[in-house]
This record gives sequence, C-alpha cells and structure tokens, in this order.
Amino acid sequence: ADGEHRASMTPYPPAPWHTHGRAYLSPYLVRARDVTVPAPLEIESHFGMATGMLGYLVYETPSPLLYSELVWMPCRVKVRTDDGQTLRGFYVEKMYVDLEASLHAGRDIWALPKQLATFVERDGHVHIETEDGARLDDHRDVPRAPRHVARERDLRPREQARDRPERRARRG
Repeated sequence: ADGEHRASMTPYPPAPWHTHGRAYLSPYLVRARDVTVPAPLEIESHFGMATGMLGYLVYETPSPLLYSELVWMPCRVKVRTDDGQTLRGFYVEKMYVDLEASLHAGRDIWALPKQLATFVERDGHVHIETEDGARLDDHRDVPRAPRHVARERDLRPREQARDRPERRARRG
C-alpha cells in the first residue's frame, strides 16, 4: 500500500497517475480469427476484421514517471457486467517500457503485460529493442508493428485498406 513492489523493492507512485507527453498511434486492420482474448472478453469485429492499434508514447515532465512505451492492442473488446452494462475498450496484448518502476507499477496496479525494452530516439526516428527479441526501427510518426507481435500480412494501416482498388470499384 506504500507504492512499493515487494519482490523487487522498485518504488513507484500510487495511482492515479496524471500523465503528460507525446503519443503516436497507428490503427491497423487485423483478422479477428488470428486474435485470442481471455473470457469473458469478446472481440469486436466487422466482416472478420478487428481494429488494432499500435502506440508509441513518451511520458514527460510533469508526469509522475518519465519513460517511453510501446503498446500493441490487436482489437477492441466488449464485456457484459453483472448489472447488464456493456463495457468496451482496446485489449492490450503487448506492452514495452524502458523504466522498471513503470514495469512493476503496470503489472501490480493495472495487471498490464509490461516487459522491458530500450528506446533510442534520434533525428526523428525511434529504435526499440525488447527483452523478448522484437525490434522496431522506424520514423516515430508512422510506427509499424514488430513482426513477431502480428504477422505483417495481417496488418494494414487503415489508409491502405481504404485505398485498395477493390474498395474503390464498389464506391463508383
């Protein structure tokens, strides 16, 4: 209750966190059949496709912790509560951070699947290497999903999906 992770003794501030910084988000279309979520969550999809999101975030002063984060959310999900409400949101499958305090707080407070990574920003690009072997090296305004997180052929930025010739033909 004092904001310390007992196993590692890595301190972190208590929730809630009021964060500030930059976020770069890229939507993707993901085949719903290729995504698995725990029960009782249900994947929200249309025509077999789910909306995924890849985010690169940098938390800056005056945030309670200063760190970078990469998050892969392959789909939106919904769940019915006992009182009949339907709650919706993105399902977080992978999350990488470069600060141990954020890793432990994310796991302890919010049960998020955080792992450690190194982030290097230089000349408008970001290079990320994760502890499980994933690498991302791209312009920070247009991040792409690491190949081991979701197969590249399963991911299409929304703009590309919208501009496919077969979609244009149906409009006209």
